[in-house]
Amino acid sequence: MAVNTDATNHVQLQLESKEVWYLDGSVVLRTGNTLYCVYSGILSQWSDVFKDMFSSAQPDLKDVYQGRPVVEVFDDPEDLVHFLKAIHDHRYFETDVLPVVAHMVAVLKVATKYEVQYLRSAILQRLVERHCVTTLSLFDDLCDSGFQATTLKDFILIANNARQCGAQVLLPSALLMCCEISYENLIHCDLASSCNLFKAFLPTVKQLTDCLTSAECRITFAECASTFDAALSIIPFISFSSFCEVFQSRLCLPCFRAWKDSHAEGRQELWDSLPSFFGLPTWQEFKQQSGCTF
Repeated sequence: MAVNTDATNHVQLQLESKEVWYLDGSVVLRTGNTLYCVYSGILSQWSDVFKDMFSSAQPDLKDVYQGRPVVEVFDDPEDLVHFLKAIHDHRYFETDVLPVVAHMVAVLKVATKYEVQYLRSAILQRLVERHCVTTLSLFDDLCDSGFQATTLKDFILIANNARQCGAQVLLPSALLMCCEISYENLIHCDLASSCNLFKAFLPTVKQLTDCLTSAECRITFAECASTFDAALSIIPFISFSSFCEVFQSRLCLPCFRAWKDSHAEGRQELWDSLPSFFGLPTWQEFKQQSGCTF
């Protein structure tokens, strides 16, 4: 409903939010021309920033709406809606359906700004566990699922907001997935300077002394190296299973096992070094800084 402010205030068309308007709320937040009636006690309980804002607003009630003090904030209206829903109802993201990544990033941004630590930590943990994973095994699980819960647009959004939210732990996986974007498109999503395209390791397995079919294995290794080289330029960290069926029947068992072991070791070593490709701290340092239990 579009309404005007009280006569004591400057005349300005204002709109009550249809999504966040508690009839018995105690304070009205305003961003732009949109009003949100919320509970000052809840916001103050979790945020010292809000607590100080409300305290300073109380003595001088120059801006009042329906008898409630109006506090001006400067946040994106859509981001603020998701934040207010989350802080007023802890079940907001506790559903059987995976939350929309854009909504979680919105809450992360606002929760970081107003220092709502419990909400910030909860969102960060969920993003780390389900989208921007920090272990190779979880990355493989996401690959197996076809990244059904996360789109390339989501990874771009995360990458563009992680630093300002102090959530750099999300960057290695997000930037890795952004490596699939062409350079021309990267220019338009603010990632060109930080997202360096690279190839994952190329397994260099020497034939074993106990190789059973020397000539055939040598030819097969040459072919597999060429195939991996082409694939890895497009899909970093491609899994061994993607190619094992193609070459398994052409290698003797000792060579095949050695190749598989070498590939697993190489992938893990590269994953451990992934943050360094983007000039970021190590995984261990991220763990200590973020407080996440990943």
